[in-house]
Amino acid sequence: AGACLAWASTGRRLVTGGADGVVKAHSLEDFVSIRVARYDSPVLCVSSSIDDLFLAAGTAAGRLDARVRLAAKPHHKLRRQPLAPPPGTYRHFQRGKAYQPRGVDVLAVADILPAPASKKPKLQPYDEALRKFRYGDALDAALATRDPAVVLAVLAQLDRRGGLHAALANRDEDRLEPLLAFLAAHVATPPYAARLIPVVHLALDQYRSALGARPAIDELFNRIALNLARETDAQRALLRLSGT
Repeated sequence: AGACLAWASTGRRLVTGGADGVVKAHSLEDFVSIRVARYDSPVLCVSSSIDDLFLAAGTAAGRLDARVRLAAKPHHKLRRQPLAPPPGTYRHFQRGKAYQPRGVDVLAVADILPAPASKKPKLQPYDEALRKFRYGDALDAALATRDPAVVLAVLAQLDRRGGLHAALANRDEDRLEPLLAFLAAHVATPPYAARLIPVVHLALDQYRSALGARPAIDELFNRIALNLARETDAQRALLRLSGT
């Protein structure tokens, strides 16, 4: 059953949309009808442009579809256009070299409703904490990754922002141990030393009073000192070998 209609071709055709989701064009000269489009939901409105190049249809699903007429030669009779072989079929691969691609009578170009906005890339927890100036949480999130590159990048960002002191401050034993364990593991690594040694000095200044009171913290500070001493001795030996 038709649910809507519109004039086309300056009154020589009638375009109808039905509750079955089918849009048809009817010639009022020879009373030939063809199906122009089919939708998954009932068609509530149809409209054709004055030059007969565009056809728009709105469906009950909230879709507004615009189609453009590509046929260049006008014809007084409305007839079905032969369809090209669908891609992937046997006939598609047997078309031969002489086959010339051709446009169809009506081609869907776009749904003209606004496209949904693309989702913003999700920030990592340490990036989100830095964005909100939660410097201590940013350092904790970086340490949780166990990735030295991530931790060093966050430390560099905190240093540039002047937030390194705030990131290390007010840590209990549970939050201080991961930091000291990371420093003990990587402070003697030459590429990391320049960034981590100032962090060690800052941690000593802030938590000097905790030394001797918490065995786990004492052990980690001792490991840091031992690893630095070993690396210093190795560097001195290398300098002696080089004759400087």
